[in-house]
Amino acid sequence: THEEARVTQSESLALRMKTAISYIEQHYEAPIRLKELADCTHMSPNHFCRSFKTVTGQTPFEYVSRYRLTKAQHALRTTDMAVTEIALNCGFNDVSHFIRLFRETYGATPKQYRNREESDA
Repeated sequence: THEEARVTQSESLALRMKTAISYIEQHYEAPIRLKELADCTHMSPNHFCRSFKTVTGQTPFEYVSRYRLTKAQHALRTTDMAVTEIALNCGFNDVSHFIRLFRETYGATPKQYRNREESDA
């Protein structure tokens, strides 16, 4: 039926987006190009962007940034690596951009965040 076809189609879309998310999680330290994500889901870049936003509520770029920030946040809490090293290890090639994004997301610079976490412990 038409309804079954639509369910199968949305399940297929969800699976494709899971593939893209897995790709992001495995490659977040390196530059990730839209074409690579689209290719791993067998979609055109435009179709992939629309579908990704529909499924996740975020653009692929927003998702990658958020994932990298989460990894950086974890590294700040669990390691004593320098902020620059953490930024580069998490796929940010511009440290000042990383610091700005981190502050916008968490309300503190990476250094302030780490100090706050240490004083809470």
